[in-house]
Amino acid sequence: GSLSHTSPHNLLLVAMGEPAAKRSRAFVDVPVTDGIYYMKMMVTEPVAAAIIGKGGSNLRAMQEMGGAVKISGSGVYFPTSSNRPVSIGGAPHVVGELLQIILDRQVEASVKPPANGPTTDASVLNLLVPNCTVSRLIGPGGEVRNEMCSQTGAKLSARDRIPGVLERVVSLSGSPEQIYALAQLVMDKMNLCPTFREGAQTVDYRHVHAGAPTKGKGKGAAAPRAPAQQPVPVSQHGYGAVQQAYGGSDQGYGGAQHYPVSQH
Repeated sequence: GSLSHTSPHNLLLVAMGEPAAKRSRAFVDVPVTDGIYYMKMMVTEPVAAAIIGKGGSNLRAMQEMGGAVKISGSGVYFPTSSNRPVSIGGAPHVVGELLQIILDRQVEASVKPPANGPTTDASVLNLLVPNCTVSRLIGPGGEVRNEMCSQTGAKLSARDRIPGVLERVVSLSGSPEQIYALAQLVMDKMNLCPTFREGAQTVDYRHVHAGAPTKGKGKGAAAPRAPAQQPVPVSQHGYGAVQQAYGGSDQGYGGAQHYPVSQH
């Protein structure tokens, strides 16, 4: 069905299967009942520093907006990248406001990059999405992606799978305004997936063994390689098993800001 006449936060998805090359599998949508939505992305070190602020002042201000922000510790990156994971949660309008702040920080970092640090591309927002959720965003023959991109003017591409990692990078590209509009639609679809919600607050990946990216569904270059880290072995029995304890290095999500996720 068309998205153009549907409220962004009340999208009903039609069950869709895997590509013909694979056995068809229907997705079960689980409506959000607690009113809390999540979005997870990865940002460069300069953007992470701007999100946190001096002494954590910016991070606290964002949390005082009524939502929650969680960011990995310094030097703790999403596997095979040099970018730090960030999780935001709250009511849909609050998540939208938090996302706008993050996009603004990306623009600022792109205009004034650090002298010896990584550069930031403000025309791209890199979301972190479970492998099994990516198909929801693409749809049969790319129908869902094409409709969302046509509606917003932004582009969506899923990067290659990374062996040992149960998430993929989904890149939204365009102007900040176009990215924001597409991210809102993507957020609705992701939050209907219990697998996404189960790991939406995980930002520490030091325990994940990651191999070199391999070709998978979707287009886009593999995430850039980062210096090898020493992960702690963890048995991978499912998304929840891999994305366990956050560790002491994570910042944000104080006790009052931790939103429980219903287990379905």
